[in-house]
Amino acid sequence: MTMKTCSYCGKEYSDEFSICGVDQHPLVAANGLVRPRHHAMKKPVKIAIIVLVLFLELVWLAWPRLYMHGIVLDEPYRNAERKAALYANHNEKTPETKAAYDAEIKLLDNHMAKRELGYLVVMLAIDTVGFYCFWRYASIKTIT
Repeated sequence: MTMKTCSYCGKEYSDEFSICGVDQHPLVAANGLVRPRHHAMKKPVKIAIIVLVLFLELVWLAWPRLYMHGIVLDEPYRNAERKAALYANHNEKTPETKAAYDAEIKLLDNHMAKRELGYLVVMLAIDTVGFYCFWRYASIKTIT
């Protein structure tokens, strides 16, 4: 009578069994030829990890950035031009200085929207590759 062993826990079974009664993993025959891989992590756990990662990324994207003096003064994009327009508008309340300041704020808003979209695209690309590899390969055990 030949024996088989569990590919996960190593418990021995007679030849008539094909799955371990303890952990439901395939049994390896005496010659060692059977299914070369199996999943140790169950599907709901994988889904929970993916949902958690997506939630944390969403929180990071939605979380307001901290600026010491506000976004108008601290954001590096066109900072000198924006400060000059702000101070000019503060010192001389004319329609021209107001229009120049409003134009700088609009440029800043457009820049930040493009940057956030870029963050989103890069995160989605990394997530797609990462989740595929995680789902496909992270929990596969190879029997040698």
